[in-house]
Amino acid sequence: MTKPLPDPGRPGTLLPAAVALLALCALVLSLASPARAAFHFAAISELMTGLDGSDAVQFVEIEMLFAGQQFVGASKLSAFDSNGNFSHVVLTVPSNVMSGAGRKWIMATPAFAAAAGITPDFFFSSGVGSGMIGEDAMVCWGKPSDVTNPNGYIDCVSYGAYAGPANLHTSAPLAFSPYGRSALRTSDTNSSVNDFICNDPASPENNSFAVGFIAASAGCSVCGNDVLEVGEQCDGSDDSACPGTCETSCVCGNDCGNDALEGAEICDGIDDAACPGLCQVNCSCGPGVSLGKVDQKCANGFTKTSAASVARYGKVAVSCVKAFSRGKTSDEPAVCVDADPKGKLAKTDAKVDAAIDKACSAPYAVDCVAPCEATDAEGLSPAVDDDDELKACLRCMNKAVSWSGSEALAQKGVHGAILDGVTLATSGNDSFLAKCHASLVKGYEKLFSTQIKEQVACLKAELKAGSVPPVADACIGTDPKGKVAKALEKLASATLKCPSLGVFDGGECGGLGEAALATCLGRVTTCKACLWGTTVLGESTVDCDLVDNGIADATCN
Repeated sequence: MTKPLPDPGRPGTLLPAAVALLALCALVLSLASPARAAFHFAAISELMTGLDGSDAVQFVEIEMLFAGQQFVGASKLSAFDSNGNFSHVVLTVPSNVMSGAGRKWIMATPAFAAAAGITPDFFFSSGVGSGMIGEDAMVCWGKPSDVTNPNGYIDCVSYGAYAGPANLHTSAPLAFSPYGRSALRTSDTNSSVNDFICNDPASPENNSFAVGFIAASAGCSVCGNDVLEVGEQCDGSDDSACPGTCETSCVCGNDCGNDALEGAEICDGIDDAACPGLCQVNCSCGPGVSLGKVDQKCANGFTKTSAASVARYGKVAVSCVKAFSRGKTSDEPAVCVDADPKGKLAKTDAKVDAAIDKACSAPYAVDCVAPCEATDAEGLSPAVDDDDELKACLRCMNKAVSWSGSEALAQKGVHGAILDGVTLATSGNDSFLAKCHASLVKGYEKLFSTQIKEQVACLKAELKAGSVPPVADACIGTDPKGKVAKALEKLASATLKCPSLGVFDGGECGGLGEAALATCLGRVTTCKACLWGTTVLGESTVDCDLVDNGIADATCN
């Protein structure tokens, strides 16, 4: 369920690195299975819901990200009201279109042709209950098994005062309704407010490469007229959002030196929690102190053995799922993992303890976060004060981030977040789904452990080079040799051996299939690897909620 890269001929930006995961999944799946990816890798690229105070002129343009996405017959364009409730199907597309990477096609009302000067590829009726909802609503396109569920569509765009729940395709609505002007996609963050701009004139393109133009009747904003308009954070004297810091581009700037953390500032004067006593005049943290050889040996020892512990938890989990799926045990995987059937988990924990005993001494640059905080004479505290607390923290964290399913959602481990509430199939009741489940668990576990190992290898190199804290910041999400990308490719390919939807009946990725499932599994593993890294690797200013999918949407904190 990916969205297209911007058209070089239109205003736009490159796909953000934080969501490149999504594009990689799409590429792998499109190359691996043309039949299964026959329409999935496309998205809404421009839309207009009305003109001159009327809903007579409406259109939705779809752009194909890759070739082979032409089998759109029977796909549906649907309208949802301002509260996110399904309203009606606007159009069931009657036939397929011509293929081509970057090629577009249009669904529109009859009045569109005269307004734009080109003929749309498919027509739908305007009016209440027929066309799109003009303002404060959402439109979705795809081939859902349930037309009332936005997550089942290929893409959705919400706009205006839409107050419905977020979904896989739009976490926040456009600040304006595309009524009297068009909304044009310029990026891909699964957030309508970030991904679209007001466009004047509208520039829709049909499947025959004909481009039309429709002048806006409502107009887009004009930066510099001292009036706050669509898409602006401020405008000259209208700067209530950021008094005195409105820039000429009509966005709020930073006011470094006012002792308040703003925008891209890391610190500001007395607001220096990120680097106490080291905040510089440019509102960045100054140089810290690099670790000496003794401390490096300590950090390298417990991070390396902790990474091995995480990998061992993963291997045991995969083994337990495989045994369950093949009917070799009736124990649920969670019970199997806790039982540590061959004692391997206890051995890896002992190696972590031994590494600490060999090379470490307090104080430690580690804060142990929930659900692994330490309890001592001062009560529950994240601060690690001695060897015993460090050992307990790492034992807890290595398991929690790998398997735990008993905590709150944000604190669940990889397997807990994905498998909690899931009915795993067995060879006795559904051999096809059982093989699928076992394959996916093995795939996302490999991706997760690879991310952890790459972070640890990076930390060792950074410490040896004399890097200063927060060293972890340079290592979260690192992939210098492409090992993480390779593991992701294998995971994405594995989803093709599974049902197209509803692979898991619960958990964070429940109900999904193919590209959407691969993306969700990748997001969860990236989140948990980041949370482990920001704790175990030492001091860090990384926000894992931005690392997992590029959006501050509280999916990883």
